[in-house]
Amino acid sequence: MDSLHILVVDDEETTLKSMVLVLEQGGHKVTSVGSAEGALDLMAGKKGGEKQFDFMLFDIHMPGMTGPQLLAEMEQRGLRLPSLAITGQASEEAAAVLQEMGCHILQKPFHGPQLLERISTILLPPQQFPDF
Repeated sequence: MDSLHILVVDDEETTLKSMVLVLEQGGHKVTSVGSAEGALDLMAGKKGGEKQFDFMLFDIHMPGMTGPQLLAEMEQRGLRLPSLAITGQASEEAAAVLQEMGCHILQKPFHGPQLLERISTILLPPQQFPDF
């Protein structure tokens, strides 16, 4: 897979740093932010000029705006980005809402290779099979 520019959104600094390290070691450019509101600012180009992201990785449970609320706000603003939600405790209801929004979920704990593989899987084009 080509190098991606990935936006990582998580309020837990240790988790944020760990994911950034894994993604950078996987050859990706990473921009990280500690809140959903900060992510919206970056996507709108309000901080540091215009940013273009290929993928977003975010925590479901954050103070202020939650992960599902972030996705809903992005949808309202016309911002679409392939995404992976990270959580240690997703309720079935939250998981269903995220999946309806086209978002994938990865349960904590996970290892670095699992994270990289999941991102690759999400971004792979659908297989084309011949008709018989």
